[in-house]
Amino acid sequence: MAQNSMVALECPLCAEEVQLDDGATGLFLCPHCDGEFEWGPQRDAFGKTIGSFFGFFFITTLVFFCISFGMFFFDGYQLDEALGWTFFLAIIAAPVWIPTAFVPFFIHRGYLFIQRLRENS
Repeated sequence: MAQNSMVALECPLCAEEVQLDDGATGLFLCPHCDGEFEWGPQRDAFGKTIGSFFGFFFITTLVFFCISFGMFFFDGYQLDEALGWTFFLAIIAAPVWIPTAFVPFFIHRGYLFIQRLRENS
């Protein structure tokens, strides 16, 4: 029967030695001081932020293209004409559309910031 390997670390609260399973992550209770501490790899905050940014940008861009394509396609234009007008509009409107695509991301980041402030007060 295989045994789990253990890792010994120092409790950040009381400096006593604590044994954890190798590869364990999350919140743990120290058996010496009953304090709670976190152990494991740090989350990649930059990667989460970039992923969130591109997610919001993609969704906003998709909405823009759906609205502009629908505006032309359902107005009696042929498929190729509607696509042409949509891409033409995207090029002409790029100075407005691209910064506008960032707005939901910044609103979300502001919401998270306010939420963090409320939790810490």
